[in-house]
Amino acid sequence: YTDDRTTGDDEFKADGGLDLRYRINPKTTAYLSINTDFADVEADVRQFNFTRFNQSFPEKRDFFLEDAGMFHFPSDGLSPYYSRKIGLSETGEIVPIHFAAKITSNQKNYNFGLMDVLIDSPEGERNIFVGRVRKNLKNGSTIGLLSTFGDPRSNENGYSVGTDYQFINGEFMGDKSLGTKAWVLGTANEAQTDSEIKISYGAETIFKGRELTLVGAYSEVPENFNPPLGYVMRDDYRKYRFAGSYVPRHEDVEWLNVSIHDYENFALNFAEIFRYIKQQKEIIIYYEKAVTDKPEEKIEEEKK
Repeated sequence: YTDDRTTGDDEFKADGGLDLRYRINPKTTAYLSINTDFADVEADVRQFNFTRFNQSFPEKRDFFLEDAGMFHFPSDGLSPYYSRKIGLSETGEIVPIHFAAKITSNQKNYNFGLMDVLIDSPEGERNIFVGRVRKNLKNGSTIGLLSTFGDPRSNENGYSVGTDYQFINGEFMGDKSLGTKAWVLGTANEAQTDSEIKISYGAETIFKGRELTLVGAYSEVPENFNPPLGYVMRDDYRKYRFAGSYVPRHEDVEWLNVSIHDYENFALNFAEIFRYIKQQKEIIIYYEKAVTDKPEEKIEEEKK
């Protein structure tokens, strides 16, 4: 309240916010936030990025942290939903969030989450929507769908639609486990010059035993792939990843319990795979020249 005695004018202004969490039933929860003030949120640790890859920061706001796992998408190096984009401009300035609502539910056969956010901007208010549904199948696997609509940094239309499949068998070959996942994600962003629909996809398989772990993965992301509400570490690549870990137990050695042997290699295209194989062959040839008495002609012939 202000009272200007020189002019006789008085003015009353009020501002406030509301945070509400309501459990509709034991498996369904609703969240509501109006004019939320995030001033008390812990600041990010300053990071210096000297690479050409985008950085990702963890979410620290309570509203977006609640049941955040419900909106998780099991992609590699990217995500169609990155909540840190909501409430920040392209230059990193704070954008007021007028209204945010979310509902999540964990049912026997289905899990779902819906969220709608209304934010401010110099061009006017913008609406952001995220929807996620996941069905639990009988064999322990799940199939899901995630969709976003709206761009928090532009008034142009933008959307993403992705589907995923996940499977885990904890009794594979007796006491071992086998897990696999596959995903496909399509996005279109009218704020970009190249606004056509772009599609990325990938798959991963993990085998875990008592002493042995094996991982094989593949993913492909096209050029200028940029979900309007998502995060992409890098675009325009095709990635192959192979990893293994062997952890034998030495029960007969009193001072040694386990030893760890890890191996990992990844390539972003076939040219890198062939180059890696050639390098390994050259290393072997060099080693043979150094430790054996074989004639160089014979070694060169084996190399071919």
